[in-house]
Amino acid sequence: MIDLVVNTFGMYGGKVLEKITHNEDPWMEARKGYGDSIPSNELLPKERIMKYYILINQKYGIDTEDGLRTYIHGMLDKAS
Repeated sequence: MIDLVVNTFGMYGGKVLEKITHNEDPWMEARKGYGDSIPSNELLPKERIMKYYILINQKYGIDTEDGLRTYIHGMLDKAS
């Protein structure tokens, strides 16, 4: 699992990783009603995060490097 994460996310810096996570549904749902410059203390429910990644794994196979790379590229394209 560590190799999977390092081999796929390890090449990206903090700002790129932020773009990825901030385009995921749980984050976006928690930020509804907040402008980009407005801080928030909204919690991301663990159950919602788990459901999201189960669906993402079914769609992309993020338990493999190829699937995880496809997912990452999709999130980066969405952020552009």
